[in-house]
Amino acid sequence: VQRGVVSLSGTVKTLRGRLRAGEIVRRLRGVTVIINRLTVHPTSRTDVQLARDVRAALRAHPATRHARLKVTARGGQVTLDGTTKSWVRRRMAARIAAGVLGVRAIRNGVLVSPSAKRSDRVIQQELALRLALDGRVNAARLRVTVKGGTVSLSGRVASLYEKRLD
Repeated sequence: VQRGVVSLSGTVKTLRGRLRAGEIVRRLRGVTVIINRLTVHPTSRTDVQLARDVRAALRAHPATRHARLKVTARGGQVTLDGTTKSWVRRRMAARIAAGVLGVRAIRNGVLVSPSAKRSDRVIQQELALRLALDGRVNAARLRVTVKGGTVSLSGRVASLYEKRLD
C-alpha cells in the first residue's frame, strides 16, 4: 500500500475469489485505488461444460431459480442474457456465475423489468431510509435524488467500500 493505492497480484481459483479480494481491500480506510491484477486459475473445462454448470448453479439458487436467463460461454467468459424483476437478482445472477469453477469473466446483459412502477418520490424516500438504517454509511453526508427512475447519490464517503456498497 502506497498513498492509498493497493495492488493485488497472484492467482485465485474462481472469479468470485478475485472479486471478493477486491471487496475486502475496499473496506480499508484510506484506500483510494485498487489495482486488481489477480488472475483466475485456468481450467481445462469446455465452454459447453461451463455454460451447463452456470445454468445449474442459477437454477439451484432461490433468487435466480425462476429467472429466464440465457447462458453462453466462450473462452472462460460467461454471458448472461434475459430479464429479471430486480437489480438485486441481476447482481445475484452474476455473483452466482462468478462462483463456478472456470469462469474467468462475466458479461451481465440481464435486463431489469420491475413488476410494479414506483414514483421517483417513493424510490427516493425508500433509499434515504435504507441509507439511514445502514451502519456502514454516514447517510447525513449523502444526498439522494431520483429522476425518471434513475437514482443519483452525491456527497462524501470515507472509503471505496462505502462508495461502492451494493
